[in-house]
Amino acid sequence: MHATTPIIVGKLAWELQRHPDRYFVNSLLNGLRKGFFTGVSSLPEKVLECKNLLSTTKCPDDVSGLVKSDCRNDLSLWHKFLDQWNGISFFIDDNIVNASDFDLYTDAASTVGFGGYFKNRWFQALWPVEMKLDTELSLSMAYMKLYPIVIAAIIWGNEWSEKCILFHCDNMATVLIIKKGRSKSLEIMRLMRRLTWCSAKYHFIIHATHVAGKYGPFSSTVSDSISGTLSLPAPLRNSVELSCVINNLWSKSINSATRDVYTSEYKCFLKFRTSQFEGENIGNVMSNISEDILICFVSYCQSVLGLKYSTIKLYLAGIRHFSIANCSVSPLVDNVGKPLLRLQNILNGMKKTENKSVRQKVPITYSVLHQIYQYLQKGIFDPHLDFTMSTAAVVGFFGFLRCSEFTCKQSFDSALNLTMDDVVFVSDCQVNLRLKASKTDIFRHGVIIKLFKTNYNICPYVQLSKYVTSRKLNGATDNDPLLVDSSNLALRRSLFIDKLKAILAHLGLNADSGHSFRIGAATTCSSNGIQDHMIQTLGRWKSDCYSRYIRTSEVDIRQALLKMCK
Repeated sequence: MHATTPIIVGKLAWELQRHPDRYFVNSLLNGLRKGFFTGVSSLPEKVLECKNLLSTTKCPDDVSGLVKSDCRNDLSLWHKFLDQWNGISFFIDDNIVNASDFDLYTDAASTVGFGGYFKNRWFQALWPVEMKLDTELSLSMAYMKLYPIVIAAIIWGNEWSEKCILFHCDNMATVLIIKKGRSKSLEIMRLMRRLTWCSAKYHFIIHATHVAGKYGPFSSTVSDSISGTLSLPAPLRNSVELSCVINNLWSKSINSATRDVYTSEYKCFLKFRTSQFEGENIGNVMSNISEDILICFVSYCQSVLGLKYSTIKLYLAGIRHFSIANCSVSPLVDNVGKPLLRLQNILNGMKKTENKSVRQKVPITYSVLHQIYQYLQKGIFDPHLDFTMSTAAVVGFFGFLRCSEFTCKQSFDSALNLTMDDVVFVSDCQVNLRLKASKTDIFRHGVIIKLFKTNYNICPYVQLSKYVTSRKLNGATDNDPLLVDSSNLALRRSLFIDKLKAILAHLGLNADSGHSFRIGAATTCSSNGIQDHMIQTLGRWKSDCYSRYIRTSEVDIRQALLKMCK
């Protein structure tokens, strides 16, 4: 069975080529071509059973009672709302207003109470006695952070009509609960239902974003503050503009991809802390990290999550990043700045006990490149994609490029990815390729890759000249992507790797462990006797780490042994 549609997909792709959301466009076009994924591959032959839900089989009555109770509460909420709703709804403002700009602040302290302020009006109270007696609530910072927000919505929600309000919160769990609108905790769900009721009744939307805790260089002066104002001297304390500048500079201090990885690792650590230390009033998670906790966490990562030593080191780097943001200290060193010895020994033990899997990337040497080029000349995919793959392979090899430097991960960004105007023909034998962003260029200064005419069958100058001319004849402008696929969309990393793996497999090369143009180019240079400093320059290496990219072949070893006999 094949996907069919009356839509001319090629024409639709042409019309949407300048659409800003490339991920949406790619998903739409792929769905129209191949069919949309519904989540069901075939009808089950028997009743499906979720084996991980052991409680449903052991205590079905209890689970059914909880589900019925929870569903009944949700239905009751909407039934009550529909009885009072007049059927009229207005558009909500597209602009999201920061709570602080709206003169709205809420705060909660686990040992004292909670409060809120809105346009010269305020409320404050101590935590109820019954809440202190409830072990679950007294330890839940997510509940405490959410509580004053709900109270503020109940009191002042009628003045927030048609607004999108963004709260800044230093508790990641609270942020995720507000974003999802739900929680596993029944008590927190009571608060969320009340907040949802106020939002529907008064016609406003609540958003939340995470900011650092109380000790960071851009954090709040109030303990665990949600408002997000800076820890600055009194004259500067209310400077919202300065706060935004510092927060922006902090976010720019690391690459966005690295920040996403660190955030994911931080969430994992947060989940570990809240699940393993239920009886501990940990307050701000990042302000109370001991060596024992780190040892428990890395052991948990290896034994439960099945992570390797190198991945666990990345998790520790993420914890260090967020700890510096919250507390201005690194938990990976002691008071005098020396590494934690017990933690280091545990990590060394992990490294020694790991199974050493030999996974070497296939080096795309000149001989392999020649085979790839000849194979694509025969016509493998379609003429347009064959041309793009040939150009990408030739430029990647002679430019010592990483795959991420000439492809895009998901959506195309003209400020980061290669565009048509990044190719400049300096003379009849030289062409310059401008990389606006690369792995080692963290400050985005840009790098110029100089390519020359080789007068051989495979020539980067000739290949780029033909490809750029073809793209311009098809109407490409300066800001359009340089390398495109069959649908005239920016060449994605996943597509390039999949097609290259298929080619290498046909050539008898196993590329399951990956490939590398940089390793292949460095290996080719070394085999041909090119001096080390020139290899280092061509590959843009700033240290002698280039030597790790050179793969010594058996032929080179044999020749070296023969020279030793002379």
